[in-house]
Amino acid sequence: MAMAIYQRISSVQQDMRSQKADLASYAKGKNVVWYSDKATGTNFNRDGWKKLENDISVGKINELVVWRLDRLGRTAGETISLLDRLESLGVKFVSIKDNFDPSTITGRLMRNILASFS
Repeated sequence: MAMAIYQRISSVQQDMRSQKADLASYAKGKNVVWYSDKATGTNFNRDGWKKLENDISVGKINELVVWRLDRLGRTAGETISLLDRLESLGVKFVSIKDNFDPSTITGRLMRNILASFS
């Protein structure tokens, strides 16, 4: 199994450098598969995300790491539902900048607050 690093930007005016440095530092020395998208976060209909979701469903991924929760998605309902699904599949979720553990009661509260602001 591997750790998945997912990075996303919304527009061509943005770049992934700020995310990539922190993510690469976190992943150093680990078995990592990188996924990325240059697409809106208002839905999960993104090529990189679809590939990641497929790899999760077939058991290739046991940890998902993002730079910040808003890089995962921009809608609270879908993002919260996704995090619940990851937990039920036994996939650990890490948001480097937000620094919360969604498997705890406090982490779930923080997840809901952050997803609402995303």
